[in-house]
Amino acid sequence: MLQSPISPTFWSIFVVLGGMVAADTWCGMRAIQAQQTQSKLELPMDIDSPILSLTYEGGFRRPQAAGFEPTPLVSLFADGRVVTGGSSPQQLVMECRLPEQFWQDLVAKLVDEYQFLTLDSQTIQADVEREAKHKIMDAPTSVIVLRLANRTHRVEVYGSTMMAAQAPQSASLQRFVAAEKRLRNLYAVALTGGLEEIQPILDQIKEKLTPQFPALSNLSANDLQWCSRQASGNLRLEFSADLEATAVKPVQKIKVT
Repeated sequence: MLQSPISPTFWSIFVVLGGMVAADTWCGMRAIQAQQTQSKLELPMDIDSPILSLTYEGGFRRPQAAGFEPTPLVSLFADGRVVTGGSSPQQLVMECRLPEQFWQDLVAKLVDEYQFLTLDSQTIQADVEREAKHKIMDAPTSVIVLRLANRTHRVEVYGSTMMAAQAPQSASLQRFVAAEKRLRNLYAVALTGGLEEIQPILDQIKEKLTPQFPALSNLSANDLQWCSRQASGNLRLEFSADLEATAVKPVQKIKVT
């Protein structure tokens, strides 16, 4: 059974940038239509519809503004484009393009390691009802959709992360949450402007933290857990680090030029 993907050690970093990354920033090389993942899965030829998306539906939130239509938190397209969205007009829309190997590895990981195509919403719900001891109110429903050339697979779980803590024996739920975590990482990468934009930021963060924490290893895009961007251009990055939890200060404010 997969262990819970929730790491006990997190850093929360405020990153103050000199300026906001433009919404049309591109990164990496252009992927080829109808590529195959390492799992030999054929992707759709249509590059205008996402092949992979994470959406949050429902939950306690403010009423929607008139005329606003929620969009997936993050969508991946077959040409390597990643587009962010969300359930609020305040959530900035960013777009970047990822290297072919990066996004193909992500799709293959969902299919091979997390066995996403075998997950089923009803089975996960049955596990939760059997194991969970407490009901959770007003939580959002996490929806992951994977679209291949010959099939579309959709799995939705109410209060996924919180339910995973109550149902640790549900291998299906733990795999779903692991897949959700990877898509939240994809969102964080896109919101920073892509791989080319984020690595220099992470390098500067490590440089500034190393005197205080010499054991801090090199940071990469895969270490990101979450990201939020203010209208001013400031970023808040959350990432995991291989350190003792007792040695970590939960919030750091770092200026990155």
